[in-house]
This record gives sequence, structure tokens and C-alpha cells, in this order.
Amino acid sequence: MTFDNWHTQPGFCRYLEQTLPLPYVGTLAGDDHVLLQRGPQRLAEFAEHLKQEHLATLKRGGKPTFHPITIRYKGEKERYYSYCATHRIAHFGWQRLVIAAAHGAGADGRSARPRPASVLREWEEALACAVDEIWNCPRCRQHFPYPCWLIPAPRRACPFCGGRVQPPYPVVLELYEERQKHNFVPVSRRVVVGHGFKLFADVTDPAPRFSSGCDAR
Repeated sequence: MTFDNWHTQPGFCRYLEQTLPLPYVGTLAGDDHVLLQRGPQRLAEFAEHLKQEHLATLKRGGKPTFHPITIRYKGEKERYYSYCATHRIAHFGWQRLVIAAAHGAGADGRSARPRPASVLREWEEALACAVDEIWNCPRCRQHFPYPCWLIPAPRRACPFCGGRVQPPYPVVLELYEERQKHNFVPVSRRVVVGHGFKLFADVTDPAPRFSSGCDAR
């Protein structure tokens, strides 16, 4: 399971690791803190320090801080520079920290190149799908992905405060798409619906942008 820094919260990560358990990759924010021997440091500052250390080491011909890796994406090769080490992160404890920079993002001394619009569109669609599965805990008011895979329903709980989801339970819709006339196939997407929830236009039509919505009653 992979998620952005909005979901990367200590309570949620402990819930995934200890209760479910599920392996996960979280995304830290720039203002999260790494606890170093010299004291706590913002992650953004720590990453910049590593980059400058890396560039200085390259000039001296020493061992680089970031190591090049290559992946294939849509038939093309993409090159990244990656730093991986175990660090103590504030509120998260000891974690494997990975800091990556795209080829041309400074780690090789070149200026960054922008992502193609098609990739940005994929990110937008993925975020829209994630929003469709969010549930709001009435106890602590935190939002989290509704754990509809836990059976029976009384096992479902908020990962932040531990409060059980109370009936009436939300409706979980499995979406299908008509590929041919009268032939519907699943699209691997769910929509969690409760009283007062908003249904967005992309749920029924993938063409519109993800902005306008209507209230669910």
C-alpha cells in the first residue's frame, strides 16, 4: 500500500503495521523532522544537505550519497537518484527513509525537466479515486480510507482513534464500465457513499475534470 503525506500519520501507519497488518510506503512532508545526532532537522533541509554533500563528493571523486537507478515507464527509461538509509523520524520511530530525485533535478547538476501532461493526468485520476473511498470518523473527525475489505463490518475502525465504525454503515459501490453493449466489466474502483456525501461527475463519466459534484441524499 502506498499513500501520500496526507495519509502518512503515525496512528494510521501503526494501524496498518500492527493491526491489519499490511506493508506500506508512506510519503513524508518537507516539514517532518529527522532526528539526527546533531539534533532534529526538517526533512526538506536534510534532503538539501544530502544533495549538496553528494555534489561535493562527486567533485572530489568520492563515494556518492545518491545512487542512480533506472526504471521503465510507458516504454521509456527514466533515471532517478536514490538515497536509502534507516533514520529515526519524529513520531514514527526508526524507519527506512528513501529520498529520490529525478534525473535532472539537481543530483546530477542539471536542471529539472517537467513531467508530461499525461502523467499529471494519471496522478489526478488516482487522487480522485482515493477521495471516493474516504470516510470521516465521527469521533475524532479524521478522514481515512474506509476499510471495506475487513469482514464482518463491526471489525472496521478508525486508524487514528480506534473507534469502531457504527451502523448504519456506508454503502460501498463497485463501479463497472460498459465496454460493449450490455457487457459491463469491473474497473477496479470503489465509491464509499454516506448521507450528505458528494458524488463527482467522474464517477459516471471519466471525461469531465474532477471539480463539480452533487450532494448524496
